[in-house]
Amino acid sequence: ENRLVKGEHKTDKASQIKEEALSELSFNIRTPLTSIINLLFLIENTPTSQAQKELLEGLKTSVDDLSIVLNNLMNFSVLVTEKVKLEKTQFKIKDLLQSVRQVVKIKADNKNIKLDYIVDEDVPERMIGDANKINQVLFNLLDNGIKFTEKNGKVSLKVSMKSKNEETSEATLEFLVKDNGQGIPKAKIADLLESDRLLMENYDDNEKKKLGLAIVSKLLKNMEGQLSIESREKYGSKFLVELPLQMIKTVKKSMASKPSNPLRILLVEDHFLNQLATKRVLTAWSDNVTVDIAENGLIGVDKFRAHSYDLILMDLQMPVMNGFDATQKIRETSTIPIIALSANSSHQEAEKTKGVGMNDYLAKPFKPTDLYEKIMMSLY
Repeated sequence: ENRLVKGEHKTDKASQIKEEALSELSFNIRTPLTSIINLLFLIENTPTSQAQKELLEGLKTSVDDLSIVLNNLMNFSVLVTEKVKLEKTQFKIKDLLQSVRQVVKIKADNKNIKLDYIVDEDVPERMIGDANKINQVLFNLLDNGIKFTEKNGKVSLKVSMKSKNEETSEATLEFLVKDNGQGIPKAKIADLLESDRLLMENYDDNEKKKLGLAIVSKLLKNMEGQLSIESREKYGSKFLVELPLQMIKTVKKSMASKPSNPLRILLVEDHFLNQLATKRVLTAWSDNVTVDIAENGLIGVDKFRAHSYDLILMDLQMPVMNGFDATQKIRETSTIPIIALSANSSHQEAEKTKGVGMNDYLAKPFKPTDLYEKIMMSLY
């Protein structure tokens, strides 16, 4: 019995070490990735030749691919947790599909696989939900279809409205991914819907390739969605996702607005490239925006006390004084909007930012448009 307890303790310890290692790896990748995304955005908005534009599109697609793969890596730990933090924001269906399409297109082109995308006319332009996790779900399903479809095959994605309630603004969308690939044995289909099965110690190499489907199943469970699979060996597969989302009655001003009055922002960030890129992204957004920089939380508190700002963007992990302690100091005398910028992207950290009085939370890497929206929503 003592050996069993010791064995379980070792297993728990090993799992904790793996999770901490993944978290550290994620932090070290997300921070420079944010700089890359912002710098690409700035380059894209400067005069460029057609050849340079094509190279930029390739770089953006590679960054999107890396971001999704990083999220998949982090979501391996999702398989051993009960709940996943959901971020509900407004997003455009077509923008979401375009983002996924750009990432998987390279893999499809390499196998000469035709990609078809269909959006029914009754699907709303905008919805409210966790766009990043929906992106992951669709990426993994399309990537799986491409992976198991022979050259010159076909993979398609169709989005349609299953049901909607105008009074409650609730709607259920269907995402149907079809391929004419090798198909799945009937006996294996049930296993693919059980994400916990991948936690077993022994599974073969072919099942390891299905890790993406396990992540899909787990994410959908947390988003209260459903996944069903139909397949015939040698004839292909159908993956049907049913996902509850919120419809939008009126488009929020923040989605397309720029500051109409002078807006002075304090950016508290220790990473030099993130300082440079974020400041330029903000000042390129509007002539009304000015940005001061503080290299750590202590300097941030001092600058806040010495000057007048309209909003603070606060990194969390910094030397001398972290973002949590700095926010608590500022909250002693002020209710100024503070948005957390985090490279950790964890539920616990998001909850901790609320506990110290931060107004909102944005996980790195983020797109400039996401930052603009958060700022406008915090101000108005």
